[in-house]
Amino acid sequence: MKIGIRAVFICSSMAIMFSTGCGIIHTGVQPGAMAIGSSGDIWVVNRGSADVTKLSPTGSRIGTYPVGTNPLSIAIDRDGNVWVVNNGDSIVSELNAGGKIIKAYTVGTEPKGIAIDSTGNIWVANYFDSTITRLSASGVTMETYTVGTMPWDIAIDSSGDVWVVNNDSASVTKLNKSGARIGTYPVGTNPLGIAIDRAGNVWVANNGSNTVTKLNSRGTLLGTFTAGTSPHGIAIDVSGNVWVTNQYSSRVTELDSGGRIIGTYTAGAEPGAIAIDRAGTVWVANYGDDTVTKLIGAAKGPQYFPYTGPQWP
Repeated sequence: MKIGIRAVFICSSMAIMFSTGCGIIHTGVQPGAMAIGSSGDIWVVNRGSADVTKLSPTGSRIGTYPVGTNPLSIAIDRDGNVWVVNNGDSIVSELNAGGKIIKAYTVGTEPKGIAIDSTGNIWVANYFDSTITRLSASGVTMETYTVGTMPWDIAIDSSGDVWVVNNDSASVTKLNKSGARIGTYPVGTNPLGIAIDRAGNVWVANNGSNTVTKLNSRGTLLGTFTAGTSPHGIAIDVSGNVWVTNQYSSRVTELDSGGRIIGTYTAGAEPGAIAIDRAGTVWVANYGDDTVTKLIGAAKGPQYFPYTGPQWP
């Protein structure tokens, strides 16, 4: 139930599986990151079962496909190919739209986040190495760059600059499109998720301090806002509202562009990743109960993804 201005329909029964009209969908074991393709299909990374599940826009299962060990994050390129970061064996798996593995590419140690820029280059955050690996669209390693301590997630803005969340140093590092460091800026404790709004402002979910930090495109602090318990994933809709999963309270918090809480929603156990489709439906991956929650008609329009270039939308 939302506390706020717009009604949201979700299912009340946890037993409903693969429903096309309800809000609880069972995927693989320990679902984590999500990406939405140009056709509206939802790809969900299942950390515990070492695979990815493809769902239709209504939530029906299309298929489940094996990837590497301990997959954590996912992105989709301009050709519809799916790139999955496998933390356990330090590789990135490339799959076609049908779920068949094209190839696997070696990156740094214990990779976590991934983003694709407007030229099709793939940027991967290597948690253990405190580096970023840049791959070409064909998977060739182009360069490795040092960032802050234990990088977790990546976003790329409309100028092609790369923003990296440094989980263990409570900061974000900004690189230009060539990988040169522009600056490192403080945020909250144990930052995890990152998103960039239409104005180029950077929003960071601080898991350890129950806040989100808003920076402008130059890294200047614009505000720190309360955002529920243990913020994890973050997404921004076309109206500029910011959606944050609350990992340990089974909630999703919605903030307006000024950081004011305007809604709270129920999700499953340990919600992590969050994505928004063309219809304004908000999708939440619940790591703790192997489900995805579908909040129908919650947001205004699709998620704003200026940093993904050819990735949807």
